Amino acid sequence: MLSLLAPLAVGAALSTRGFVVLTNLTEEGAAADWGAVALGLPERVFPGRLLSSGSNTLHAVHEENAKVSDQYASQCHESPEGCEAWSSNFTTAGAPLLPHTDGYVYGDHMPDVIFLVAEAPAERGGENFVVDGEAVLVRLEADAATAPLVGAAQTARVDLTERVSSGGIATGREAFGPIFRRRSDGGVWWRRQLQTRAYESGIEQPADGAPSSVRAELQPYQSLWRPAGAVHEAEQTEAMLEAVDAAIQREAGAAERFSLRRGEALLINNYRVLHGREGYTSRGRDGRKVWRVWCWTDRSLGLPEGMAEVGSPFDADALLD
Repeated sequence: MLSLLAPLAVGAALSTRGFVVLTNLTEEGAAADWGAVALGLPERVFPGRLLSSGSNTLHAVHEENAKVSDQYASQCHESPEGCEAWSSNFTTAGAPLLPHTDGYVYGDHMPDVIFLVAEAPAERGGENFVVDGEAVLVRLEADAATAPLVGAAQTARVDLTERVSSGGIATGREAFGPIFRRRSDGGVWWRRQLQTRAYESGIEQPADGAPSSVRAELQPYQSLWRPAGAVHEAEQTEAMLEAVDAAIQREAGAAERFSLRRGEALLINNYRVLHGREGYTSRGRDGRKVWRVWCWTDRSLGLPEGMAEVGSPFDADALLD
């Protein structure tokens, strides 16, 4: 954990680990406007480096819970195919979140930085965890069975687009390319979108009523990645996709869990780190309150052309126009 009063240390930690927990966001004992606190973080951490003020990117994560069920009901009402694409058990309300990146709706112009600000922690559970892309590559390289596939993970053309029709949450702009790319600064850039059906097998519900959790055992293929290159390369690409997905699951199982206290924020390099969360229980619908800010710094590929930012995949209707 690092104080927001130490910006150089924050930058160094973000470069080294890909994420950092920020403390001292507000004055001790002072009443806080948490929306304003969340909106003010990007400029405080990245002064002069933002391509967006973040004023259009704020979204209360706790408000998405109702939107998920509404979206599912809408898909089922509009078409059987839409309903088929959704997992009947998928919900974010109290359920664990499998490791993923944010902003896939923008294709390659996804935000490079995410802030998750804790206004009110869960009553029980809700621990965060991250999966580092660098660690996934190391895991693949260390295994004799998967080491030959590392090259394909950085060269094979893959369909990285999220589509409702394939089991995704929303349909975003098209994106194609290798899973892992190396940036000019040496950092890794990757992403992961999930089939909603992955939540049927990927979540364990304890019998004693404790919060649900991400299963530690290897589960069936969870990602929406699909081969997009030459037909004769499809078999090797499929094997690579399975290997990367399995490595992510194993990294997620081994990742340290940590909890955000009231007034703390998780800052994530959205190009390098996937983030997830264990299940939780809270009193009332809004018992757990977290604010999310997506932002684009001078390290990103730029703001999405022709549209303002959105704060949630459920606000992405303009992408389909």
